[in-house]
Amino acid sequence: SVISTRIRLARNIKGYPFPGNSSPEQLQECLKKVFDVCDKSKYFKDATKISLDDISDIDRRLLLERHIISYEHAVSS
Repeated sequence: SVISTRIRLARNIKGYPFPGNSSPEQLQECLKKVFDVCDKSKYFKDATKISLDDISDIDRRLLLERHIISYEHAVSS
């Protein structure tokens, strides 16, 4: 079985500004922090985590067509 989800963080992560006000370095640090927390969680420990920066345009289109990511995420980066 496969479960896919997308999470919308509605609140700021302590110590990091919202993405629109973040530097690329802050965004990378924040992403690492979120991935690290997921790795430690019993709910996400074995989950596959993918950064949209690491996938091809074709893969982005596939995720968009399956409604896993939004148009805005598909065209960003």
